Amino acid sequence: MKKISISVAAVALLSAAVFVPVHSHSEGVASTTVADPDNTAVVMEDTAPVSTGENPVIADSGVLISIAELENVLAQDKANLELSGKFLWVGYATAAVNARKSDPSWGKSRIIAAQKAVIEAENKFAKEYGQKIASDKIREYYSDESGVIPDYDFGNKSQNENQYLRIINKLLTLNEVKLDNALAELGISPEELQQSPPKQRHLLFADRFESSVKREAIANLSGLLTFKTYEGFGDKGEYHIAALLVLSDKMKQLAYQMAKTNSTMVPDPLRVGSKQMEGLVAAPAVSLIPDFGVKRLYDVEGYPVLVSFGQWSSMVGSSDSKKMARKREAAYKQAEALADQGLAEFVNGHINYSSLNTIGETERTDAVVDVDNFKSSEDIAQLTDSIREKAVKKSRVRMVGVRELRRWSGVHPDNTATEVFGVIRYWSPVNAENMNKVRNWKPKKTRIKQAASSAQKSNPSIKGSQERMSINDF
Repeated sequence: MKKISISVAAVALLSAAVFVPVHSHSEGVASTTVADPDNTAVVMEDTAPVSTGENPVIADSGVLISIAELENVLAQDKANLELSGKFLWVGYATAAVNARKSDPSWGKSRIIAAQKAVIEAENKFAKEYGQKIASDKIREYYSDESGVIPDYDFGNKSQNENQYLRIINKLLTLNEVKLDNALAELGISPEELQQSPPKQRHLLFADRFESSVKREAIANLSGLLTFKTYEGFGDKGEYHIAALLVLSDKMKQLAYQMAKTNSTMVPDPLRVGSKQMEGLVAAPAVSLIPDFGVKRLYDVEGYPVLVSFGQWSSMVGSSDSKKMARKREAAYKQAEALADQGLAEFVNGHINYSSLNTIGETERTDAVVDVDNFKSSEDIAQLTDSIREKAVKKSRVRMVGVRELRRWSGVHPDNTATEVFGVIRYWSPVNAENMNKVRNWKPKKTRIKQAASSAQKSNPSIKGSQERMSINDF
């Protein structure tokens, strides 16, 4: 049975953990990784608090729980969220990191595993959203107890078929003679390479069953987001990530308003003065490693803000500073792209899911006859157990006002050879309005008198531009 362990470094982040070594923010969870000064959870405030008191609590990093027990924890968290009555849908899925801990690509494989867990949960949503199901079952039975086994059949072809075969055989014979001569020159006897005609088979008995199920689903993912993630090492070195996804009416409404360029949003008076964004800026990098996907927060004016967490990874410890700088820059670019992807999928994501599942069993007996007319029987048993699944997730959206909140980097607490690079991107109606003003800006017909600039002393270590404007100018 597989076991999952909790890393010491990650447990230091959590005051009461539900299986998770590291996980994303979730409302009502005591182990929220970003403190919120105004005592509101750093995620969807429209959700009801979820008590973790009823869930299994792991007291220290030495505890191992099985994958089956992890599924139980996820099921319990899902049930608690559903009981809150705040959600239209709740679902989860797990994925394993393919790379070993010692593999240089472990950090990247971990992030890909998180993406796989999310899309697996979205597949579940798509099937619940609405699916087409086509199934087939085949049952065949055949038995020949006559005891008559035909002799070897050298062929009873039609005249045209025989003429065609004669021409082909003559061409093959001509080439074969030339090849035999070449082999003889190399000291290889052509007789050693002669092959006997293939054996012939005659069916004596067959018992076959096959069942196939084909499913297809297309779903709109707007408003669906990651509520919490779970991750940890197992006792055999495997690393698993689980994602808990939710969809609420308010999140659907937010996605709809973001998609409508002329939509008007008003601040929530109860959220005025929120320091959630400030908390993210000040949060330690290690506390952000668990975060994947998008979260709905509030800014200081009380406006809703959609925050997206993107991250990528590279190995730690290269002695070439130039190469490390290049890797760092590339990792940040990938993280930024993934963060923007999360925003687009929240606003206008669609998934096309299809699967073909086949199971079956075949048992048969063949009579086998060779060219010398030697007859024997052969029993064959075959089991079919195949799955072919495909999910294509796409998003197309035009977004104005997407801004970078911060960049961060840190060593993963469960694998100190891996450095994680993150970019936090966010959209807010205030940003969107400001950018629309810039886009639609037109110069005023006024004469501007340009003031003469004065010389500034240079800083021997850091050079900056002159502060030509004061904050009152804005």
